[in-house]
Amino acid sequence: MSEQDAERHSHDPTPRPWFNRQDEVSTPGGVGSSASTPLHPSSFFRKLRGRLRSSSESSASVSDSGILEDDRDVMGNQDVSVWPRQRSSPSPRQAGMASLLPAELLIHIMRYLPANGDLLSAMQVSRSWCLAGYPLLWQKPALNNVEGFASFVRVLSSPKTLLPYTDIIKRLSIAGFAREVNDDLFRGIAVCKRLERLTLAGAVHLTPKALNDVFRELKELIAIDVSGVTDVDDEVTQGIAANCPKTQGLNLTDCKQLTDEGVLAIAGSMKNLRRVRRERFPP
Repeated sequence: MSEQDAERHSHDPTPRPWFNRQDEVSTPGGVGSSASTPLHPSSFFRKLRGRLRSSSESSASVSDSGILEDDRDVMGNQDVSVWPRQRSSPSPRQAGMASLLPAELLIHIMRYLPANGDLLSAMQVSRSWCLAGYPLLWQKPALNNVEGFASFVRVLSSPKTLLPYTDIIKRLSIAGFAREVNDDLFRGIAVCKRLERLTLAGAVHLTPKALNDVFRELKELIAIDVSGVTDVDDEVTQGIAANCPKTQGLNLTDCKQLTDEGVLAIAGSMKNLRRVRRERFPP
């Protein structure tokens, strides 16, 4: 390397990603990035997972404008002031005002980034920026087609991920491509144990068995939309009643196989239920 190249390299302002090429930071649609700066994540992310799991319950509530409305901040009730800090001090190159910003302010600033790609780039700057940014991508994944959903499920099923994605996902909708989702793909969301809102409107190819397999794992659900899911029957509603006790909103529009038995299961077991949609419900 020439002396001129070395001088230019030493003043390169481009931030270097803080993780190594074995690790991956992903967007919900499956976009990933990798780099060559070493990462020492083991105890750091153990602490992070513990912090996320210990966050308090959602304050979501039902309103007249929809099955469930929840306008809380993206981090919910998590106390970001006690997030794990980097164990090592930043290098002189990294030091500056940006590295000293509180987590709450970082999150507020990152909300103004215009595109997911910009947010993903910001997440590569440092651990604290990554922690501030990834919930904005993953708490309510923006899934637009079945291919993106398949990539999303592959990330969730990976045995080793850089971040605990499944711990942060709270809302999920496949309504835009529901007719293309089959049982095997749908079962991939069962790992999202902290999911609170699930919209399956129009998923005509999902069977009662697959629906029950997933609802059995999603015990934190507060709002469920199965409108137009033609195979929703008494067995499915009984499964929801038995496994989703926190549910406050339930959309059963056009569930034509449902009978009195399924309705009674809902009425008898779901003590927190506050709103049910049943337009065009069979007599």
